[in-house]
Amino acid sequence: MLLLRGQNPSRVLEGVHRKVGELNRKILPADVKIVPYLDRITLVKTTVDMARFSSEQAERNWQAARLKAEVEIRQAYARYQAAVARIAKYKEGVLRDAASVFEAKLYSYRRGHTSLLEVLNAQREENNVYLSYYDALTEYAKALVTLEQAAGIWDVKF
Repeated sequence: MLLLRGQNPSRVLEGVHRKVGELNRKILPADVKIVPYLDRITLVKTTVDMARFSSEQAERNWQAARLKAEVEIRQAYARYQAAVARIAKYKEGVLRDAASVFEAKLYSYRRGHTSLLEVLNAQREENNVYLSYYDALTEYAKALVTLEQAAGIWDVKF
């Protein structure tokens, strides 16, 4: 028996099995039976099952990749938000407060109420605050780049 090109092998084989069963039961004598020599039904079922498994595996891989990308974006966004909040704290007053302390110490020194060492300590602290602010700006830039890479966009202009 030959299978025509483009035909569904499962349906054709079911029809053949049905017809052979009918021949064996109704037409042939009881001591004569048609016995399949080579039956491709197992091969067809195995191939269909493998194709179904491959399709399901591809779907799961796609879902895993989507979830991984979503997690990366969420983590990058959380890091970005933390960096924005840190910069905002500096801009809201930390930089201004550090400059005010230094100016007050300098003013007090000029009036003779504070030592030069206290002025230098205030200046060192103001410098440390600015260094921390620059670190926060660096973290902000890194977080923004990471977020945009995770999201697959790039519109950063330096």
